[in-house]
Amino acid sequence: MFDETNETEITLSAMEYFLLALIQKAELTSLYAFQQGAGLQPGGIRSALQRLESLRLIARAESGARRRRDFSLTPGGVLYLNRTWRNCMREYPDGESVLRAAGVALLMDDPQYAGDYLNGLAIGRKLAAEEKSMEAERLGKTQKDSLSTYAWMRALSEARRRGAEGDAFSLLSQFLREKPQPDVVQPR
Repeated sequence: MFDETNETEITLSAMEYFLLALIQKAELTSLYAFQQGAGLQPGGIRSALQRLESLRLIARAESGARRRRDFSLTPGGVLYLNRTWRNCMREYPDGESVLRAAGVALLMDDPQYAGDYLNGLAIGRKLAAEEKSMEAERLGKTQKDSLSTYAWMRALSEARRRGAEGDAFSLLSQFLREKPQPDVVQPR
């Protein structure tokens, strides 16, 4: 449960921060709105919404039309999001979480922070890709059986994935720096 005294003890995922920002800043308040506006599948976000609700960062309204129950941030949720959203800007193993964290920065009206975040991760991903490429090269020379071939395939695939993510994050960072305010349609 959230209260101001334990604010630093709560660690949210990129998805949880993203949901808070979507509710507060993009005014997406229903499972349908999350799906239509942000491409999030209801089954994939239910546990995150339940956790945010159990922490008392969000609340659900009573059933409305078509049994729809809208979400809203509690006063504590607004305070928590405004104070701690930068905490979600960290290293994630998957690219989708990185994009959600950058999306939080955009929703919080800080595209420069999003660009800097993506640039830093791009550099890290490219360095990791180089390391995995060297590992794949080494493993490729010692393939003797199915397991060593598997290790080589895994290292090569990981090198390429990290390199591709690094390239994508660089391009996105460059875009945000050249055009600091992306064209955004404001909710009505």
